[in-house]
Amino acid sequence: MKKILYFSHLALLALKTKVQDVSTPTPVWVKETAEAKTQRVQWWTNARFGMYIYWGIYALPEGYEWVMSNEKISIADYHKYFERFNPDLYDPQE
Repeated sequence: MKKILYFSHLALLALKTKVQDVSTPTPVWVKETAEAKTQRVQWWTNARFGMYIYWGIYALPEGYEWVMSNEKISIADYHKYFERFNPDLYDPQE
C-alpha cells in the first residue's frame, strides 16, 4: 500500500511540474515597435480622453448609488439631501 501511495504521489508531482512548465504568451505591447507606440500615443493625444460622470443625490453624503442602503440612512435623513441637491448650482470649474 505504501508503494502505491509513494508512486502515485511521485506521478502527481511529475504531472504538476510538467503543467507549470507551460510558457505564458508574450503580451502584444512587448513586441510593439517604437514607431507603432508613437503612432498609438499620437492617436490617444489627438482623440482626447472623454469621461461620462453620472452623479446624483448620493454625491451629497459623499457616497455612491447604494449609500442610503449600505449606510443605513433613513428616508427622512436622505430626503434632506434631496432638498439640497440642485444640479444647476454645479460649477465644473470649481
